[in-house]
Amino acid sequence: MGQSRKFMRPCRTASSLALLISALLLAVACTGSDDDSAAELVQQLIDDDEIDFLLGPYSSGLTGPASAVAEANGIEVLAVEAYPEGVVDVSDLVERLGELNPDVFIGGGHYSDAVLFLQSVQELGVRPDAMLITVGPSNPQLVDDLGASVNGVLGPTQWEPAMAYNGSYFGSAADYADYYESLWGERPVYQAASSTAAALALHLAIETAGSLDTDDVREALRELDVETFYGPIRFDDRGVNVAKPMGTVQVQDGQIVVVAPTGAATGELVYPAR
Repeated sequence: MGQSRKFMRPCRTASSLALLISALLLAVACTGSDDDSAAELVQQLIDDDEIDFLLGPYSSGLTGPASAVAEANGIEVLAVEAYPEGVVDVSDLVERLGELNPDVFIGGGHYSDAVLFLQSVQELGVRPDAMLITVGPSNPQLVDDLGASVNGVLGPTQWEPAMAYNGSYFGSAADYADYYESLWGERPVYQAASSTAAALALHLAIETAGSLDTDDVREALRELDVETFYGPIRFDDRGVNVAKPMGTVQVQDGQIVVVAPTGAATGELVYPAR
C-alpha cells in the first residue's frame, strides 16, 4: 500500500453547473494534501473571489485503519509497505510481496502508481488470485495504456456510467456521462461525477433554504434526501452520505464491469481472476 502524496491536481467539472447555480460562486478545490498550497488557495478564494461556499478536497490516510479492520475480521495481512513520492520503479517491492504468495494484493496510490504496479506484476510473473488498486481500474485510460494485462484487476469506485442511478437533474448515470462527453470530448471518471453531485447537493440545499445564509443552508443539507444520477444522497449527523454504497469494478475482457453493489452491478465477480 502506498503512502499519501503531496500533489496538486486540476479539476474539471461539467459546465452545466453554471446553469444549476445562479446565485453562487462555487469553487471545487482539488489540492490534495499540500497543506501550504491548499491554505493559500482557500484564502485567495475567500478574500479575492468572495465565494460563499467551499466544497473541500479529499485526501487519504487509510492504510493503517484498513489493515486493522481486515485483521479484526480474520484476514491475515502479510505485509504493509510504503513507497516514496515520485517512485519510478516498484519491482523490488512487488518481488518481496510476491515471495509471500498472497491471495490478494491491494495497492493504494494514484494512477501512475497503478501503472507501475501492474507493469511490475506482469514482468515478474507475480499472480495473486485477485488484485485491487485504489485508483486506475475505473479509468478507461488504464486499459488503453496496458491492454490485456489489466484484465481481472479490481478497483473501488464511487460511480460509473453503467450504474442504475437516475434523478431529476441530468437524468440517469448514462445520460450524465453522455452529456459530459459532449462538453469535454471524453468519458467522465467518478471524480467528475462526484464533483457535480456535490455541487448539485449544495444547489438543492440553497434552493430549499431560499437564501445563502450558511446556517440555513447547513440545515437544508442535513434534511436532504434525494435520488440523483450519482446515486442517493442523504447525510447523517457527521455530514457523511450514508445512503450511497461504494462500488467495485473489475476489468473483464477490456471492459470496466460494475460487480458491486448488487443493485448497481452489471456483471459477476470473477475470482480467482488470474
